[in-house]
Amino acid sequence: MRIRALFSLLPSSMLRQLTLLGGLTLSSGGAGIMIVPVVMAASPTQLRNAITDTPASQGDNTACESPPASWQAEPVGSVSLKLSTTLLPPLSAEETTRFLMAEQITGSPTQELQAVGQAEMRMPGTVLKAAEIRYNTFTDTLYAEREVRLYRDGNFFTGDQLSLKLDTRQGELQRPEFVLPANNGRGQARSLTFLNQEQTQLKQAEYSTCPANKRDWYVRAEELTLDAAEQQASGKEGTLYFKDVPILYLPRYRFGLGEQRRTGFLAPYFSSSSRSGFQLTTPFYINLAPNRDLTLLPRYYTRRGEQLGADFRYLGEQNRMGQLRAEYLPKDQEQGRARYSYSWQHAELLAPRLTLTGNFNQVSDDTYFTDFSRTLAASSQSFLPRDLGLSYLHPTGTSYLRLSNFQTLQNASTPITPPYARLPQVGSQQRWVDWFGLDAGLTVEATRFSHSTLQTGERYLAIPSLSYPLTRSYGFVVPKVSLHTTYYALDANSGLNLAQSNAQREVPIYSLDSGLIFERSTSLFGNRVSQTLEPRLFYLRAPYRNQSNLPNFDSALADINFAQIFAENAFSGQDRVADADQLTTALTTRFITDSTGQERLRLAIAQRFNFQSPVVTLPGGSPSNERKSDLLFAGYGQLSRTTYLDSGLQLNAQDNSARRYNTSIRYIPARGKSIAATYRYREAELRQVDIAGQWPLTESLYAVGRVNYSLLDRQSVENVLGVEYNGGCWIIRAVGQRFASAANTSTTSFFLQLELSGFGALGSNPSEILRRNIPGYSILNNRDSNSSRFTHYE
Repeated sequence: MRIRALFSLLPSSMLRQLTLLGGLTLSSGGAGIMIVPVVMAASPTQLRNAITDTPASQGDNTACESPPASWQAEPVGSVSLKLSTTLLPPLSAEETTRFLMAEQITGSPTQELQAVGQAEMRMPGTVLKAAEIRYNTFTDTLYAEREVRLYRDGNFFTGDQLSLKLDTRQGELQRPEFVLPANNGRGQARSLTFLNQEQTQLKQAEYSTCPANKRDWYVRAEELTLDAAEQQASGKEGTLYFKDVPILYLPRYRFGLGEQRRTGFLAPYFSSSSRSGFQLTTPFYINLAPNRDLTLLPRYYTRRGEQLGADFRYLGEQNRMGQLRAEYLPKDQEQGRARYSYSWQHAELLAPRLTLTGNFNQVSDDTYFTDFSRTLAASSQSFLPRDLGLSYLHPTGTSYLRLSNFQTLQNASTPITPPYARLPQVGSQQRWVDWFGLDAGLTVEATRFSHSTLQTGERYLAIPSLSYPLTRSYGFVVPKVSLHTTYYALDANSGLNLAQSNAQREVPIYSLDSGLIFERSTSLFGNRVSQTLEPRLFYLRAPYRNQSNLPNFDSALADINFAQIFAENAFSGQDRVADADQLTTALTTRFITDSTGQERLRLAIAQRFNFQSPVVTLPGGSPSNERKSDLLFAGYGQLSRTTYLDSGLQLNAQDNSARRYNTSIRYIPARGKSIAATYRYREAELRQVDIAGQWPLTESLYAVGRVNYSLLDRQSVENVLGVEYNGGCWIIRAVGQRFASAANTSTTSFFLQLELSGFGALGSNPSEILRRNIPGYSILNNRDSNSSRFTHYE
């Protein structure tokens, strides 16, 4: 029969007498040890309540009334238990209850207990199993031998011999093996020392996150310290082995055992670029505070020299957050001058409803991104914003104050005109819903436009509006009227006559928006769905006003699409208001799955009809005589659980030729499997084929890539090609990239990375490039999401 024992250090006021099986009574005065052999274990509360003769007047216990009869504890085995009539004080760390079980328990509770045969001891946070366990009550020390298995605060240890002092949690384990479930870590050592409750030190240790039967990589160190409080491990005199080949010497190193951030060097990474040569970066991370950190990025380019970068992030206690990034190259070896860049984004809630935002960007020269950027999007930037804004959120809208400017990056072969600076821009947008049955709106704005070469001045704007929405479940009708009022105060250098330096414009705008919704039940792709049919009519009337004497600070002709075709103005910005006498018609149908409410298919068609041709144009433009706009088609559908289709067409209504067309199809059957193909066409401007994907070639080897080819220019716009190998506890990525960074200029880069799960990575990380270029790309993850501190709990 296996015996279970409970023993605890108790104060003298609590330890009195306990009746055992067969009427045996063991008692002790003062602080002592209790041991209770029973067949069915009682809970600690029940065993405390079995002490029935503790006077209520002793100690600081407070007497309480007798409990109801329904509260009486049920007998455990043949031990009769009773509820205590006193409130017991909580146990301190020294009074922790401990359970001891074994096939045989011998010894004295006041000197030493010996448990033999499947011996087991349990206490909060710790479980110990061994063939034999000895407990010295005088020194409060455990000794375990043969088949030692120790579960301690989520970590699991095995070994030959263990000595552990319970009060200080100090001890030693010989020839240990260990498992750290928090990050799938495991290893072995010659000896292990428990320094305290939180820290464990191993000598001549090996560590890895690979399975025990597949040690593809490991770190061998003379000393390895595990710190549970800091969630980190640190080592000395270590060597990193990959496939049993030493690849990196680590005199001192640290790595995380959890998600906590810590100061220290990060793994260096490298890459290669055709414009800057080989690049080596050795980042140093500084954990300034729980809400602030700084990463220093010393970097070396073989063709350009040394560069220092920094990335500072902060999150304020008063709803403040931001990021500051900077790079500085003291002397570019190819250009012979200093080069730099910085970027600062900031957002802060100054008071309830009052928000401050900032976005400042600067580079030293026009070709900085061409030479140093790793992406096509960054290298093709032309305008770098510098904005400072203050906004206040009203119950009915928003008021704002902005200062905005741009740095314009010029290309000598294709120069561009810098945009206007707005110094400042002040405005408010308000909307009152259900105001005496009406919806009212008001937009006001005052802006000062500045420019080094173009006409400058101030623009004052007010747009009141009033609508009467009539909505029902089957449709809606919304009549609306608004007045677009603008006043200009132009500077003398505006190029206009002084008599016209002050100009104004008032344009009334009338619109009527209406739609119906029809619905029926049907089936699609074998599923029961609800199909809707949604016709929509939008009439717009705006009389012609001569605006040729007005400046153009920010207006442009908007692209026609499904959002813009229902807009009240064909121009973006506020300097041109198009005259209109037109009707826009549209028809949309949707297929919605009955069981889930998911939209499986959507088809739409729209066109605008002009009863009178619009006359207002931009400076240098000519009026259009078209009575019908281009015909728009759009379609989106989830053809199956894994296949998605998205398509759009803009058709010339005069000759039925396609002006714009794009279609894309995505196939994503599972994580790590995705293929996307896209065709883009813009008349006389663009014809591109874009194919991207991530696909397993074998169980572990994945191909990744993207080909974006211009049929019009007969050259590649951007190509990405590489492979990823998932070794189970490591991943290696090799990716090449080539993109057009400027006219007749391209940049080629190569990235190679070895990622060791739960430890770190060597090389340059191409994950961001793959995420941006491959729709549906999934990062291969070796971490066991089901692992927890209770994985090896026994």
